[in-house]
Amino acid sequence: MNNNNIPLHQEDDIVFDNDYDFSDSFFDLNETQIPKLGIDFKTPIEKIKLKFKNFEDLLKLGHVNARSLPKHINEIERYLLETLLDIFGVSETFISEDTPQSLYQIPGYKYINKSRDKKCRGGIGIFVNENFPVKVLKLPVDFVQPEMLFVEVTIGVVKMAVGVIYKSPLIPYSVYAAIHENIVAITSKYEHVLIMGDMNINHLLPESSACKFFTTYLTEPFAFSQVITEPTRITATSSTLIDLMLTSSPENVKAHGVVDTPGISDHCMIFMAYSLKKPKFKAKMITRRDFRKFNKDAYMRDMEFAPWGNIEAVDDDDIDNKVTIFENIHRDIINKHAPFRTFRVTRPAAPWLTEEIKEMMDDRDKYKNKYNVDKKPETELLFKDLRNKVTHAIRKSKIKCFNERINTKIKDSKHFHQALKNFSVVESKINSNDSCTINATALNEAFLKNNNAKVNETLVTDECSEILKKSKNPAFSFSEVTVGQVIKMVRTVKSNACGVDGISAYFLKLGIEHSVYAFTDIINASLKFNKFPERWKQSLVKPLPKVSNPSVASDYRPISLLPAFSKIVEKLVAKQMVDYLKQTGYLDNLQSAYKQSHSTITALLNVSDDIYEALENSELTFLVLLDYSKAFDCANHRLILAKLKAAGFQNDSLSWITSYLTGRSQKVVTGSQESSWESVTNGVPQGSVLGPLLFTILVSDISDAIKRGRYHLYADDTQLYYKCKVEDANATIAKINSDLENISNYSKRNCLKLNASKSKFIVIGSRPNLKKLKSTVLDEIKLGQDIIEREYAVKNLGVIFDETFSWSKHVNLITAKAYGKLRQAFRFKNFLSSQAKWNLSETYILSQFNYGDIILQGINKQLIYKIQKIQNSCIRFSFGLRKYDHVSSTRKSNNILTMQDRSLLHSVTLMFKITKNIAPNYLINRIRYNNNLHNYNTRHRNDIVPPFARSSIRSLSFFVYIAKKFNEISGCIDFHGSSINTFKSKVINYLRNKDS
Repeated sequence: MNNNNIPLHQEDDIVFDNDYDFSDSFFDLNETQIPKLGIDFKTPIEKIKLKFKNFEDLLKLGHVNARSLPKHINEIERYLLETLLDIFGVSETFISEDTPQSLYQIPGYKYINKSRDKKCRGGIGIFVNENFPVKVLKLPVDFVQPEMLFVEVTIGVVKMAVGVIYKSPLIPYSVYAAIHENIVAITSKYEHVLIMGDMNINHLLPESSACKFFTTYLTEPFAFSQVITEPTRITATSSTLIDLMLTSSPENVKAHGVVDTPGISDHCMIFMAYSLKKPKFKAKMITRRDFRKFNKDAYMRDMEFAPWGNIEAVDDDDIDNKVTIFENIHRDIINKHAPFRTFRVTRPAAPWLTEEIKEMMDDRDKYKNKYNVDKKPETELLFKDLRNKVTHAIRKSKIKCFNERINTKIKDSKHFHQALKNFSVVESKINSNDSCTINATALNEAFLKNNNAKVNETLVTDECSEILKKSKNPAFSFSEVTVGQVIKMVRTVKSNACGVDGISAYFLKLGIEHSVYAFTDIINASLKFNKFPERWKQSLVKPLPKVSNPSVASDYRPISLLPAFSKIVEKLVAKQMVDYLKQTGYLDNLQSAYKQSHSTITALLNVSDDIYEALENSELTFLVLLDYSKAFDCANHRLILAKLKAAGFQNDSLSWITSYLTGRSQKVVTGSQESSWESVTNGVPQGSVLGPLLFTILVSDISDAIKRGRYHLYADDTQLYYKCKVEDANATIAKINSDLENISNYSKRNCLKLNASKSKFIVIGSRPNLKKLKSTVLDEIKLGQDIIEREYAVKNLGVIFDETFSWSKHVNLITAKAYGKLRQAFRFKNFLSSQAKWNLSETYILSQFNYGDIILQGINKQLIYKIQKIQNSCIRFSFGLRKYDHVSSTRKSNNILTMQDRSLLHSVTLMFKITKNIAPNYLINRIRYNNNLHNYNTRHRNDIVPPFARSSIRSLSFFVYIAKKFNEISGCIDFHGSSINTFKSKVINYLRNKDS
């Protein structure tokens, strides 16, 4: 039996195929010295370069059947980077939808992928030089076979269509008759069309029925010429020409050829030079700080003796001058110790791909080419010996690299996790704004569309008047901040991204003890004179792709970068505002965003417990999830200020907030260009600290519009829910529509845009009740004139709610994600230590289950087992257990909690916080204690009294099941006076020892 083609463990569905080398033994190598071949034998790379020698300015294209792109990505990367191919097609990529992108990306290229869904073979893709604009072309018909992918590539002023086609050898050649409509759609729009791929039609046999059919249905009708003339798949017994290049303009083909690439697959690589002159591109450069000579102690000394007194000498009302001096002092010192340097952007080859290994690869390829010519058995043996030597050398080099950069760096968390990402052991978020080909000014205009949209000022004035009718007495003004408060707040900043000042929070934190008095002086002057520094109102915007191959502005998400100094000021101001708003009870109790001890999970727990209660009472729950379009961008300044005034903010504090909101500007920065500065006239600043808080203040009175149902808010995420009996479903829909009409009117008055197409509703109930509901024709739920569609599963703040509250869809989704991450890590099993493997399993795989596990108390045994199987797989992966080995003893010896116990730990910790009033009031108010019911001094008087549960689904809900578990644990351990961390430690010990 081949143990490489087995599930991770018994009954698992995941299977790793032979593309992955998981063996633990090294190759038996023949140590015989292999003679070098002379200059008459050239490497494939040398052959391609020789063909392209006189056509360096022309477009260069190539294709190979890779038989697993991830497996051969380093070899393919070498070909592309050394031969400077501009467009490169790949057949049989073996890439599925859940294959991590980092496994098949090449620096300097965009990759357009078409996966072969739910198959273990197939898939096609195209690499395109990142300097060329490219977009995917939609074909009229999407075929399973042959697989087809076409893109439009812009070469200077010329647009050409490039396609890859792959037909499986198991599929009859007659399928080519079906693609006529797709080819017509391409050839009718483009003068330059080039199609390449493994088409599995042998063109060395032009008289064969397959070749004649191909010519009749594809080549002749569209006047294509097939330019490849040499065999592209050579075996010991046959030579075939099945990898083809078709072009509509053969006169433009100036060179073409075939090279054997044994390091990739048994298919040859095909290539051509095409007569389209490429525009000259500037080398990609990046400017960043050079830390090679940075000395922390020297930096601190210069900060200590800097002229901070110059700032205090400036008049307090000259805020902008103070800020300029403050920034200049920082910049001068930082530039001295870590100056900006401009570097050419390069990415070295994989660190294990040494020059010695490259030379061995070249020798291997030469001997394969020699064997193709002489067919001598001794040449074949030498080739195979070299092939094995290359494989062994790469393995040995990888082990060395992984030991140096990962296995020995476990205690250095930052470098450990960065190395895991660099080596593609785990997925990394790739910031591709450097290769953005869309004009920066056009992007800025698109991003500002909502911020600078015109509003009905009369409507805003009327709404402000209504708001101010409910005003409280003015009571809030900003207070001066202390040096201690500033230092404490500086240390909370996590991001080191730079704003327009170019000063990272890293430097600010290093020198804050010396600069704090000057910084505090600036902050207090700002609060005293109600002026936010102009410099800190400017934001740099970087476009982050929302899709894999962005082609229009809407494919990008704006990421705003603000100065670190600005964020510190905002944090200090926000704390004062929140303390006041909390004290006065102005913010809605059911708004869970941006409040201490509140989170998306506490919000979902509150909603889900109400739904469990409805299920217990044999009721349905109509859950409506509303979506706002660009809510933060639409936030109206006048309305925010009116609501703050109504909340009791005095004029001086309102003046400061007015200064903060107005006069802002932004510019878009990509890797190659910058837009001009553009004014931002509306909305709250993206990426800011105060912006989200100001938005929650704007929508703080939305509850006034909800008359008939319950609701919960998290920033701009609004959910409404209504309980009813089955027979009252349409009466409940009438209530929903009434509330939605009120909310729609409220949104218009507050300049917010509801998006009906993205708003959803779901009916949650027991299976019998949902079955009964099918006999009822439900009325439409409408938002204005638009219908809100019913869904049978909805994503609510990151957790999937299904109509029976089984949580199966949510568990299946995160299980699939976890298995995908485990697959990726499993490729590197032989190079990672056990400790490194378990560390990454905890951090990147099992952590997938942490979010929302508190809510999933009611899942059935099958789902519990499914989750536990993931952990079992991780333990086998980490500690070298075999397929049928039990994991229990290994788990216990390494003090690992089961997944169910992990969830229980998280749940009872939240319950502990609730008992200590370190939780939202809406959760605290859900529990009662025995001492609320009687005054008897029993040992259980402080126990929680769980709600009475008649049904099994209710008995497994948080406030029933976890309350009982909390009582049980509190009877076994003493956590009186314990901190949260101490409580968790005691519970962990209890859970580890309970089965001992």
